[in-house]
Amino acid sequence: AVLEDISPRIPTEVSLSGGVSRAIAVKSSLRDPVRFIFGSGPGNFVYSFSSERPAEFNQNALWQVRFNRAGNFFYEALATLGWLGLVSFLVFFGFFVYNIIVILRQKGGASVPFLALISVFGALLCGMWFAVPSLPAAMLLWLVGALVSGIAINAAPREFSYISFSLKKSVTSALSLSFGFVFVLVLLLFFGVYMTRTYLGEYAYYKALTLLVVPPDFPPEDAKKRLDLVRVNLANAITINNRPEYYLSLAQVSLTQAQVEAQAAQAPLDTETRGRVQGLLSDAVNYSKIALDAKPYSVAMWENRAMIFESVSSFADQARDFAIQSLEEAVKLEPTNAALWYRLGENQRLQWIEKKASDEPKKKTAQSDEERVSITLSLLEETQTHLRKAIELKPDYYAPRLSLSRIAEDNDDFDTAINIMQEGLQYSANQTNAAVYYEIARLMYNQLLKDRDSDNKEKLTEIVRVLDQSISISPNYSNALYTRALALRQLGQYERAEKDMELVVQLNPGNKDVQAQMDALNNRLSQPVELPPSPLTLPEGESKEESGVNTNAEQGENLQ
Repeated sequence: AVLEDISPRIPTEVSLSGGVSRAIAVKSSLRDPVRFIFGSGPGNFVYSFSSERPAEFNQNALWQVRFNRAGNFFYEALATLGWLGLVSFLVFFGFFVYNIIVILRQKGGASVPFLALISVFGALLCGMWFAVPSLPAAMLLWLVGALVSGIAINAAPREFSYISFSLKKSVTSALSLSFGFVFVLVLLLFFGVYMTRTYLGEYAYYKALTLLVVPPDFPPEDAKKRLDLVRVNLANAITINNRPEYYLSLAQVSLTQAQVEAQAAQAPLDTETRGRVQGLLSDAVNYSKIALDAKPYSVAMWENRAMIFESVSSFADQARDFAIQSLEEAVKLEPTNAALWYRLGENQRLQWIEKKASDEPKKKTAQSDEERVSITLSLLEETQTHLRKAIELKPDYYAPRLSLSRIAEDNDDFDTAINIMQEGLQYSANQTNAAVYYEIARLMYNQLLKDRDSDNKEKLTEIVRVLDQSISISPNYSNALYTRALALRQLGQYERAEKDMELVVQLNPGNKDVQAQMDALNNRLSQPVELPPSPLTLPEGESKEESGVNTNAEQGENLQ
């Protein structure tokens, strides 16, 4: 369903390990004097995670998850509240222990209710070592601490004689008491209004997200109505509580609405439909900018803004430039994220292809041929640098290897393209990836055509062997079956080739290219066919190329 693209796919019961949490918290606190004392601010651990994310994290199974909380409260406090906040909590804990000692030293001993309070407090403290407490748990902690302190002061006032509070019947005391009462009343009123607005805003946001959860058989013609309701609820959420996350969600919904409008209309789009689509795309860009202005240090905001510009690149001029600029800001904030470096390099690769294909002399008459060539080569070098950076951070990452291989292929350097893909086979993640073997075989096959050596039996046999590995991993992989059929035909093994092509026909009904190759096999024709990067549409359930789109979802900042 069209709405599933906006639905969150975030692991709900995972936590950052203690070792990584400690490393991030310590490094973040030592970044500058302000962070050392005050931290990055309550609730801002995700910023510390992004800036101090260790490169070794790329080897973790959850390497594409962005955590907004540390593994426990103490590392969370160190990163977000600084050493001052952590020490303050430890002082509070020390005061609590002192109160317990005071009461236990009394002749009457500790009562059962008091022992229960101690147990609750101890359980909460122990829990803080394993997780960051929720707001209700934190409030309960402070409430229990306050009750224990009150009991201790009441049971042994002499132990606390150095702390005295006196309200004398004087004008000054009355004025102070009145001021304090009004201050507390206003503070409670402020927090009451704030919490009410927060609740109502989150409720409207929740209703919007609920509408995005649709069954698989949801009729596409009803998508527009449902998206309109989502938009209304998000607008209500923004009116009640002006959070940047709501604007980001509204931007994503606007983008989806534009896609639904474009898909529902017949190409070419009429003037009215084109106007609606362009208006929705403009809304998506504007809402993303509002969200970004509110949280300029959020990697998720930059990343999602880049996604929006990527999606509108076919409709809007310079959209690719804005996507690249957004990703450049994202990698500054999270420099060890291989997926961000890949997306930056991939966008630059697509821009390089566009520049190569465009008619530069007609569009940019002010530039000489040498200047244009220099700009294109500079972009190509930058693209390769960023893709190599992604591979350096995560050597088993398939997507940037594929992009580098495509660049070499575009430059007719098949040996380099093949070597790049073969180097990835030393990592277990790629050894079970059918697409890696297919790409190697496809490049080898096209190299034979380029060298006019399409009848080389030895190399064709090697190509079939590589494709056998791909198909053994994914038996219904259309691209691999199609390529193996072509190679077998060149080897004269028509019966095997026909079986492969028949399966491809079943998996891709109505594909004219496939049917044409089937007819050629039936007629025992052996003319070679060059294979483009994606000759067929992959069948349902087949793994497509990794896109690098953010699955390391920033909890609390993406749709959830």
